[in-house]
Amino acid sequence: MSGTDPFNTPETAARSARYGVNGIPHVMIDGRHEFVGADVCPNQKESYRVAIENQIQNWTYLSPVDITGGLTVNGNQATVTARFRLVDDGVQFTNHQAVLFIIENDVTWCCGYGGVSHWDEVVRMVRWRNLSLTEQGQEVEIQETLTIGGQGVPINPANLHAIAVYEQIGGLKETIQATDFSPFDNFFVPVFTDRLEALPQGNGSVFFSGSVHNVAGNPDLVDLSISGFAGNWAVEFQIEGDPNWYTEYTLPLAANEVVDVTIRVQTDSELRIGEGSLVADSQTSGQHHEVGFQVFNGSPAILMVDDDGTSPYETEFTTALTAGGYLYNMVNVAAGQAGPTAQDMAQYDAVIWQTGFGVATLTPEDIEALTTYIDNGGGLFLQSMDYLTVNGPSPFTQNYLGVASYQSNAKADGANGVSGDPITDGMSFPVLQWPAPAYNKADVVNPIPEAEAILYRTTPAPAGPIAVRYELPNGARTVFNTVLLTAFGDGPNPNNKTEMVIRTMNWILGGDDPSDAPEAGLPAPNVSQIMAASPNPFSPSTELRFALSNSASQEPVSLVVVDASGRQIRTLVNGRMDAGYHQVAWDGRDDSGRDTPSGLYFAVLRSADGSTSSKLTRLE
Repeated sequence: MSGTDPFNTPETAARSARYGVNGIPHVMIDGRHEFVGADVCPNQKESYRVAIENQIQNWTYLSPVDITGGLTVNGNQATVTARFRLVDDGVQFTNHQAVLFIIENDVTWCCGYGGVSHWDEVVRMVRWRNLSLTEQGQEVEIQETLTIGGQGVPINPANLHAIAVYEQIGGLKETIQATDFSPFDNFFVPVFTDRLEALPQGNGSVFFSGSVHNVAGNPDLVDLSISGFAGNWAVEFQIEGDPNWYTEYTLPLAANEVVDVTIRVQTDSELRIGEGSLVADSQTSGQHHEVGFQVFNGSPAILMVDDDGTSPYETEFTTALTAGGYLYNMVNVAAGQAGPTAQDMAQYDAVIWQTGFGVATLTPEDIEALTTYIDNGGGLFLQSMDYLTVNGPSPFTQNYLGVASYQSNAKADGANGVSGDPITDGMSFPVLQWPAPAYNKADVVNPIPEAEAILYRTTPAPAGPIAVRYELPNGARTVFNTVLLTAFGDGPNPNNKTEMVIRTMNWILGGDDPSDAPEAGLPAPNVSQIMAASPNPFSPSTELRFALSNSASQEPVSLVVVDASGRQIRTLVNGRMDAGYHQVAWDGRDDSGRDTPSGLYFAVLRSADGSTSSKLTRLE
């Protein structure tokens, strides 16, 4: 909070301005959870607690920065000494700062607002310095001194204490580490870096590896248990050095001990996102932790970023994802604010980022986060008419979206796909259905040689590409479409917005180009597998390509179709086949000749080499 009381100083005013808070009261937690105004204290405290605990749940590691030091008072000089040390390897902090506070408790000022005369946690000093930490083991010491005396409300040196914070200067202003220099009698932390996994074919197991750290100087007993993951999934954990699997376990922890813990989730064929937690409770201190996990079963993990303010355009994407049998989480981004970080996106197979119709689009922090995400192999579908208008040419535009040059707001009244393209083959949109003429802000985007134009405007002349796909050297795939999704309308397949999203995601997530089909005469593969289904999604039929090894050709082979519940509905192959590559069609009917409903199915190939499957999406 801030205001015009005797405790307000140029330092506290600058700190308030950093977060844009004022004396309403106005509270910002970790730079991203904002509260304007206040309820009665118990209710407001609960609101703050929930926000803080939700933020803690987003942390997936112990802080890589350690802060030691403390406060000394010598006469009228109160000095904070803080030593900042980078503990972890492979982490760099270059846009960060150290902030040192001196706080006073038990302050009397008569008479404050609302008749309050007793105050705690009064900020008497706040100072900051830029501080980069780039090498493991690097330690930097910083000191700041407050001269006691001359303040409007006198300072009692006996009631002072210090706080040190290491934080991001810009962007989300993320707090990396903070301390009041107090020792921990009892404190433990469960650490799981990866907390989201996808099992696209279902019916399998995923593992989460982590540990429980006792970071205090006293021993502890921690009760571990599993919560959530409703349904028929089996969820258990294993303790380092113990071969057994448990759902409940009391873990003894010596002082400063670290014990590895592995969680195993065994799923079924149900298409769903399973959510659960590892619950940890200290018998010594009552400290409680719940580490949340998600399993995308039967689908890759997709993050939907809704960056269109209050507009409803995200629903068109989510409708299409559901039709395609894809599971997703969604993040809403306030206008002009930064979206998910690279860490937030790290575990997702693909990200859809849509900006709808509006000038507020990707921030520099968003571009930095997406760069890191794609560098690590993530796929991106960016639909934005204003990205280029706002951001202009950049290394991200060329090196990650595959755009060499562009014409901003060139408009597109009609569009055609590209023959043979895995996304837009056969697509034709004689009239793009803009909600109003002002919405038509499509850009002409000329691809770099390594990228492919996938959609061309037909009017106004001349024709020009308005969407680009690009497979980067590291194998990551991106699609940049400058047409508002709603403009594609709801025509018959494939000429509609749902098909545009489904085909785009199929390609980003690894769908092959038609030209990638294996040719006759190639040597038999070493391992039997389903290669691809084309088209996919399909209506009314699809062609399945699969390969058989020499050893598999000596034994019976079956290729069947099962529905999302695992029930077999159609046998396509049952018997012996020659080694090599094969194709077989499925017409969308079951073994009785009845049409199957639209939805998610799996083609399952069973041979002497084992079982392999591929997801199929049938559209009516």
